Amino acid sequence: MSNALDPEQLKRAIEGDLQAFFAVRTRPQEEIIEARNQLSHLTLSSEALARVVRSLLNGKVAKQEVQSWASFMRRGYIAGTMAPRVFPIDIAYTVEREDEIALIVSRLDELGDVVDGEIDANELVGMLHQLRGTA
Repeated sequence: MSNALDPEQLKRAIEGDLQAFFAVRTRPQEEIIEARNQLSHLTLSSEALARVVRSLLNGKVAKQEVQSWASFMRRGYIAGTMAPRVFPIDIAYTVEREDEIALIVSRLDELGDVVDGEIDANELVGMLHQLRGTA
């Protein structure tokens, strides 16, 4: 008998904790939905996104891991699942920084693509400046 996904892991994943995300991404979408339903709201903040960008910049995580996280933050489900029908969860972005967050999440989701799939250190530093509101 497997344990259900701990809602706290989902919350931490959205707060930029990639270790928590690694646990979330192995779970079926039904468990992710169930965990989400036990939380009041899910909001991706600029601080959480900056945490992930810094991890990538510092070489603490692989590009593929960040791409997978960004895809989940953007779509609300783990891409590549074989379920016939996927019901995404809703992840809001902090209203005051919504445009910056959406652009950076979208860009991180491109990691590994044939076209525009590379992000260098200068671009990552630029993302951090945007998230701090200094760009």
